[in-house]
Amino acid sequence: MRTVLSRSSSLLEALQSLVPGASNRTLRQMLKRERVRVNGATRKLPGEKVRPGDVVELSERAKRTAQLSGIDILFEDDHILWYENPRACCRFQPPTKKSAP
Repeated sequence: MRTVLSRSSSLLEALQSLVPGASNRTLRQMLKRERVRVNGATRKLPGEKVRPGDVVELSERAKRTAQLSGIDILFEDDHILWYENPRACCRFQPPTKKSAP
């Protein structure tokens, strides 16, 4: 995502208009994870002032597959990660009743 600002504001306010509906916590995490650039330079401070004409860009979220090598991801969205990992399969054997002698 990319936008050219038309007014002065803080970087957090600019992100709020770029990603409407996102919580402040989410926007701060984007800054922390270095997903936000202003005029091509990565920025991390939510209170940093931005001016009219500045270009604010938001990069795509990093893929989790790089962190989960060797695991088959079956489904992923913003809230759920469903994966298959046969090496970490849990085995549970219920206790058996012992018969009286």
